[in-house]
Amino acid sequence: MKELSVTYPLVMKHLTTMGLGIHLRAKIAAPIQLSTIQDHLTRHSSGLFKDFLSFSGNENSLHVTVHPCEETVAFELVDNNLICSARTNSVGPGYHAYLVELVEKLGTVLGIEWNWNFQDDEEHYSDETDYYNHRNFKQLQFEMLKWLRALANSLIVESNSEQFMLTMPLGYPRMKRSFFAASPMRIWTRELFKKIAESEIEDLEWAAQEFFIWWNRKDDEQFYKKTGIALLNVECPWHYPTDDLEKKVLYIIDNTFERSKQLNPQLDLPLKDWDTVKKFLNEEETDIPDTEFGYKKHLMTFDLPGKWMIDLPGNIYHTVDDSSEVYYDHERTVRCICYTRNDDKSDAEYADGFFSNKNDYEVEYLASATNIAGNAVLYYSIDKETQQEYWILQGVKVKGGKFAFSTISYPSEEHKKWAIDAWNSIR
Repeated sequence: MKELSVTYPLVMKHLTTMGLGIHLRAKIAAPIQLSTIQDHLTRHSSGLFKDFLSFSGNENSLHVTVHPCEETVAFELVDNNLICSARTNSVGPGYHAYLVELVEKLGTVLGIEWNWNFQDDEEHYSDETDYYNHRNFKQLQFEMLKWLRALANSLIVESNSEQFMLTMPLGYPRMKRSFFAASPMRIWTRELFKKIAESEIEDLEWAAQEFFIWWNRKDDEQFYKKTGIALLNVECPWHYPTDDLEKKVLYIIDNTFERSKQLNPQLDLPLKDWDTVKKFLNEEETDIPDTEFGYKKHLMTFDLPGKWMIDLPGNIYHTVDDSSEVYYDHERTVRCICYTRNDDKSDAEYADGFFSNKNDYEVEYLASATNIAGNAVLYYSIDKETQQEYWILQGVKVKGGKFAFSTISYPSEEHKKWAIDAWNSIR
């Protein structure tokens, strides 16, 4: 999960509050293969931490997922230097301490002499919490609370009614529901963040327990429970998995809850959601529970190319087919492709150039119901091979030098309003 704070519905705003983490440099006397770092991390990770691991990169960079709710740890070869950069405040002080010790041990075993406090022109390499030097976990927690209060101050000062996505993945769809801020752990009201901003740091233990996934030093039952909840909220697809990545997310959720239960059998867990995850993994029939967890259970705003957006169910499947964005479930399909144009027509004139044969009595013509110019046609069809009946809505939306063309198919008249609403949501 990458550090990002944005507003909804139309503007993404990066806050000035910086994250916390480590940014290190090591001089490399002899060539080093980044694969040796990958091998070391794999060998020295155990239990669920080995399941958390994933790797990507090339010969000059290695990106490592150490915890599934934090952005990757980056190792980069630059000239004769090895750079290590990571953010830790999405997960919390427990993760920060774990990562510091992991990177420190990596350096010892592979002979990498990290600079933990070094200034090179305008670049400063350090542990931004200074935990590496003092090893005082209470002080590390205090630094994380300072960051959280600074974040709360930024939210209260910079916002009126915007909805913020905090420490969420870049490009994550936004929920179409009322909230002040959303983090992986929960939905936040403005009043809660105002309380954080106005509190003394020493009095923010309650907020830490609500915001940070890994607040304590050990990977205890709360750590595993909160990791599972954060993944339920942010990453759980709420549909049967279509690829190895979705299977891995569901597998980790299942195992984090299982581990927390082993550590504390009396722990209160989201049992309905957990049971649904198990059924997704086993491909058993299930309903999605109406609980407080799971952002993708809601209607969400998805980003399309060219800064277009569309509102669709959060648990809809998604793929890219050539240059078309395709969203689908077992009944409905939405295809969107976005273009640029170069002409002197108005938006309305350009939109009127589509579907102009209004003498076709078998086609229903629709005009855009929003302030975005657009036209659409709606018609009935039969698949020649399967003899399956379905309806199709084809529409265009035009804004400035861009237009979005969409094709929405659905199986029966009862889905007609949904299809029209989905098309009209494009902006």
